[in-house]
Amino acid sequence: MKYIKIILGLLLFISASTEYVEASLQLGNFFSGGVIIGISVLLCISVWLFKSGLKKNEVKFLSLKFLKYYISAYLVFIPITIVNLYLKTLPPMVIEGEDLLQSQIDSTSNEDLSYLVYDNLLSNLPNDYRGEYEIVSNWNEPRKAIYLINLLESEVNNGGFNQFYYNSSGQFYKLMPDAFQTINALELAKLTEQANQIYESNYKEVTEHQGGTLEGFSKSYKDNPLETFDSQFYELVEKERLSELKAQFIRKNSIDFITKTHANKS
Repeated sequence: MKYIKIILGLLLFISASTEYVEASLQLGNFFSGGVIIGISVLLCISVWLFKSGLKKNEVKFLSLKFLKYYISAYLVFIPITIVNLYLKTLPPMVIEGEDLLQSQIDSTSNEDLSYLVYDNLLSNLPNDYRGEYEIVSNWNEPRKAIYLINLLESEVNNGGFNQFYYNSSGQFYKLMPDAFQTINALELAKLTEQANQIYESNYKEVTEHQGGTLEGFSKSYKDNPLETFDSQFYELVEKERLSELKAQFIRKNSIDFITKTHANKS
């Protein structure tokens, strides 16, 4: 039992540092009272678990001995948190992906061209997709537009708009209308803007069952207001001839896709 307490105490201590950094970065404030109180409580519990595992006699809260341990834990917590913050704010690694040649673009059919480019863009991302948002955001507008549109297409075709927002692809949802406008797919741009509004206004209901499990994901489809956009999306893909629009756009801006300077904005 004592070993379990020690392990739990250490895990809670480490998670407290990680949670503090993530919450503070999201709030843009490292001195939020609520965050500090919450982290202080986690540290109290972690110290008690750790010391209870080491000591034969149970360590009591609010004792001088516990206060001594708590202060020591805070002194260790600070440098660990600084390291966590440094790792969190490291610039994303620039990946040298596969080359895409003009001859490849010229010899690929309109139907397959955007997928050729999309696969090439995927090769510019880390295997674990770490820093995906930052990397994609720093691509030039043509690259960004084709990547985002194909990403949305693959998600909606597989599991509807609900899947798009549910998965990590949802981090890009605010960028989707501009992506479609970039290639002049104006009705699809309007549709994604409407979907975003529904997603934001029904966020609590849409995400209620999203706990990272397959069961939760399945439940999230029940009475989901996003479902109505799926059929509209399929219709507009045909109506606006999305494959043709993407292909024309890529051929017109081919230099932006064959350049090796992946991380620079045009």
